[in-house]
Amino acid sequence: MKNIIIHIILFATFLCVTCETDCNSLLMGQYICPNPEYDLIDPKTQQLKGCTKEKKSKVPCLAAEGITCLESHNSTFYKDFDCKWTNGYHFDTALLLSIFFGMFGLDRFYLGYPAIGLAKFFTLGFMFLGQLIDIILIATQVVGPADGSSYVMPFFGPAVEVIRSTNSTFRLNPEECVDYPKPLEGKLSLNNKLEYSEKWLKGSLYGPESFASWNGTLYASIHGGYVVNITGNKVVPIVKLGKPCEEDFEEKICGRPLGMQFDKNGSLIVADPYYGIFKVNIQSGKKINLVSTDIEINGYKPKIPNSVAVASNGDIFWTDSSTDFLLQDGIYAVLSDGSGR
Repeated sequence: MKNIIIHIILFATFLCVTCETDCNSLLMGQYICPNPEYDLIDPKTQQLKGCTKEKKSKVPCLAAEGITCLESHNSTFYKDFDCKWTNGYHFDTALLLSIFFGMFGLDRFYLGYPAIGLAKFFTLGFMFLGQLIDIILIATQVVGPADGSSYVMPFFGPAVEVIRSTNSTFRLNPEECVDYPKPLEGKLSLNNKLEYSEKWLKGSLYGPESFASWNGTLYASIHGGYVVNITGNKVVPIVKLGKPCEEDFEEKICGRPLGMQFDKNGSLIVADPYYGIFKVNIQSGKKINLVSTDIEINGYKPKIPNSVAVASNGDIFWTDSSTDFLLQDGIYAVLSDGSGR
């Protein structure tokens, strides 16, 4: 019985390996298009090879290894790509004719507008005004060949795309394209709870970053590398995460505690972008460096440990805002990568 089952599995596997697929239905990542071995651009037209008047070109694609296409019985197949159909009218030729011989209408004759060309010829380009207008229209590619084809120009040349709007693209029903905000009801209803708020401890806390509370007592992380206890109007330092320093410009030495949260046992978990993740005893002020920025994790040293979250089982989750730059160089992290990371 086992031998029969094994033979059935092997036979099914053989059928799956040899079966063919409609490659036009492949998903992204299952093929590459165009085929890297294919010379995509026609040197004469500077457009995709085989571009038709319908502005479509069939481009060879390559399916991933192990996929056999139904159309070709191998790994190659064709997909329709948009292209610009050309018919031998060169952009640089039309522009030069317009600049130097536009008063005689040669540019219009060249592009297939003989009537306008004759009118310009007998009026010296409408007393040179028409010549100037045509120079602008041709240079901006508003006027093209009369047969509807595109100019022949380098594939990566200064082509202009004309964007037109119609009633179907310009006038949209707002109800179809805008998600209106939900009504402010229930917990979202308007209230005046913050109406009588006031600044607290002005001048006593320098650069407070985050807050956490335990048993009704408020704790804050501030500039200089300190975590402080706030009781009434008193600010009492609990612990300093960094080393002794002089001024804020030595932030890398001072430390800069950012996010923090208490665990279920009352220990304060604090993230410092220069020194790592700490566990602080708020009673004694003792600290334990749980994660050091000097130790690599999966090949990278933490650069900006930022926020922390403590799970109910005691697991600690923390974020690292950059793998390339320190907090003091944070502007480079924003500018160097489009993702902001």
